[in-house]
Amino acid sequence: MYSSNNPFHVFREAVRIVDRNFPALFLFWAVILPVGALSVWYDSGTGDPQPLFRSWSDTAATLGFTFLDALVTAIGASVAFSRIARNVDKPIWRIETDMEALQRFFPLWFVLSLILSTISLFTAFMAENVEDPVLQFALLLFYVFSASAMIPLGSCFMFYGSIPRDNLEEALRPLLNQIAGVGFFILFGILAYIFLLGLVGSIPPHLAYAKLAVHLIGVYCDCVVFSGTWLLYKLDRETPHNEDDFEF
Repeated sequence: MYSSNNPFHVFREAVRIVDRNFPALFLFWAVILPVGALSVWYDSGTGDPQPLFRSWSDTAATLGFTFLDALVTAIGASVAFSRIARNVDKPIWRIETDMEALQRFFPLWFVLSLILSTISLFTAFMAENVEDPVLQFALLLFYVFSASAMIPLGSCFMFYGSIPRDNLEEALRPLLNQIAGVGFFILFGILAYIFLLGLVGSIPPHLAYAKLAVHLIGVYCDCVVFSGTWLLYKLDRETPHNEDDFEF
């Protein structure tokens, strides 16, 4: 049993878990990479950055890529995260196959990915249409925080076993009980997102496909956050204040 809730200790163990489960990470990469490459190819063909929704064709392309990105992210997260959970939480984690993981958790990650994509489009559109730099920075922070909080929230719902229909408070209890540790991983996500966004912005047009490498680093960070928060939720389950019987 992993018994330390020191966030730095949990972080180191989360990195070891991801390294130990490299096939799950590689599968996540393989699922998302084709759509990422297609998106980079399309953006490269449009030349200099253009305002969002400047034409009907651009709007259709933007929404299409948003849907595809949410789709492949949900597939990759459902399978890869379930594999990691099976490794970390055996024998309690009873979902043995990738197909069962998809059936159980694809709706969860698809909804969360669509919500995040909607926030991304909204903040980008608003940032293009306001001149106040403070408001633009606030919009960026709102998106980055939303993106960083998505994995801890989704992992908590996975730990619960499903999307809660009635008792949201019960489903979120591990997250709330371990809020300090979860906050550490959200902060890590925020710093990672800001760094990666800056890295993407510094890539010259003729090296546009290097953005894919940055995207893969982001997925690695997501897996670290998932593993770390899962360890925290597992620790919470094994503490005396929480004696519920968890059934997956």
